[in-house]
Amino acid sequence: MGLAVADELTRRGMEIEVFERNPSVASEASAAAAGILDPCGEAEGSGPFLELLKAGYALFADTVRRLETASGLDLGYRVCGMLALARTDEESENLEREFSWQSKAGVAVERLDPPAIRKAEPAVDGAARCGLWRPQVAQIDVTRMGPAYERVVELQGGIIHRGRPVRRFLVEENRVIGVETSKGKVHAYWVINTAGAWGGLDPFLPWEIPCLPVRGQILQFVTQQPLVER
Repeated sequence: MGLAVADELTRRGMEIEVFERNPSVASEASAAAAGILDPCGEAEGSGPFLELLKAGYALFADTVRRLETASGLDLGYRVCGMLALARTDEESENLEREFSWQSKAGVAVERLDPPAIRKAEPAVDGAARCGLWRPQVAQIDVTRMGPAYERVVELQGGIIHRGRPVRRFLVEENRVIGVETSKGKVHAYWVINTAGAWGGLDPFLPWEIPCLPVRGQILQFVTQQPLVER
């Protein structure tokens, strides 16, 4: 997130400094994500959040092309679609609700019956009762995005301080005017906190920064050839 913000601001000609607590950038949550680009994301219905997600998704393809051209790195971006399956009555009802609100919200989504599921993904067994096919979902290699942003930000004049964690925020008259790092204080007109789960790093701020960590799990399989495409 921090590098993406720095990329946008340096493109606009602003002087930017990024403070990264680790020796390398984007080495924690950013590199552990599944790399799924979904126009619905975690939205549970129509509304401003869904529209924000759809707008961000619409920008992604052009952003990837720009980053790949400028950095010389292949980000592994591909629009492959996503197939969601239901094996129980409860899961079938959940997929039906998703289909209902997503189709009404203008999201590309299609119901699939068992024969259509097996045609799309032969490796799926006969236990699947129904499925939702969402052709817009894309994937990207998140382990390459950080290095790509890193190169581009520095090419655009941004400064990245690796291994220099922020200890606290400097506050004057209820306004953040800089940060105190492991190597001293740095003053700035604007300070953007992109520390994610570590955003509440300063317990002495005169206001609270709500932070709710969310943990997910990913299973990774090694096979001689891909089992599924979606």
